[in-house]
Amino acid sequence: MFHIFLRKILRDLKDEMRGDVMNEDDYIKDRLEQQVTWYDEKSKHCQKYYKLLKEISYILAISLTPISLYFAECPGVKYVIAFIGILIAVVNYFSSSNNYHENWLHYRMNCMLLESEKYLYLTKTDPYNNGSAFNTLVKRCENIIINENAAWKDLNKQDVKGQEPKS
Repeated sequence: MFHIFLRKILRDLKDEMRGDVMNEDDYIKDRLEQQVTWYDEKSKHCQKYYKLLKEISYILAISLTPISLYFAECPGVKYVIAFIGILIAVVNYFSSSNNYHENWLHYRMNCMLLESEKYLYLTKTDPYNNGSAFNTLVKRCENIIINENAAWKDLNKQDVKGQEPKS
């Protein structure tokens, strides 16, 4: 029992002496794996909504012809067709304004890039087959994250032409 307590004290002391420097295992677990999981979940979310909205749009568009042919003589069918047309436009607006397709691809690409870097590092494959492998891993992974954040910001900024700057 005492040896467990002593190990904990020594581990805590070692952590304090180490300071704020993150070791390899902590970086991989607390930063890299967390980012891979985040990108993976966001990619799945965007893919799900992109495909759902596309399917709804296609189903509505495909339904226009049979409705207009089979119910041409029914009163009010022109309003149903017009309403379906409006629904198609609204669904396509939500799909494009939320950038589901672009974000899905960006998130998936970054997830795969980070996973690739992790596996190159763990297998000590070039460029991780030297003495500064951990530093190289951190620099490359953080560069991927920073570049993705900048790309996401560019992709998702709204057009505010004609609006006065707020003070």
